[in-house]
Amino acid sequence: MITINWLLGIIIPATLLFIEGSYIYEEESRLCTCTTKKIWTAMYGIITAFVIPFNIVTIIYTTLVCRARRSTRRVRDTGSTVIAVSTNTNINIPNIGREITLIRNMSILLSIILCGGTPYLFLVLWQATTKTDDACFV
Repeated sequence: MITINWLLGIIIPATLLFIEGSYIYEEESRLCTCTTKKIWTAMYGIITAFVIPFNIVTIIYTTLVCRARRSTRRVRDTGSTVIAVSTNTNINIPNIGREITLIRNMSILLSIILCGGTPYLFLVLWQATTKTDDACFV
């Protein structure tokens, strides 16, 4: 797992070295930086910085919730709590507090990623599709 992490950490940024025009020299800062003015570098940046991590986190969290619900159903008979919802019915809800806390925390984390990544996505696409005047950079 550590080797895979190191390889991905090297391969993903190194891919931009092989895309024509992905790096530009900025005279103001005297740095060679990755540009999003080319559509391919913009799409690569969006996919590697937002789309893939968001999908991986969503899949992992969905798997966690499904496994937590499955484990709750397995132990339902041994330590269940009966909650009277109305006078006619009783609902068997084991460890519902754990599941609610788990889903709430995961929803908060996914919304943070979504709120942070969506403006980045729109700004990168906006910069890649619009032509800027050179007078703006003087």
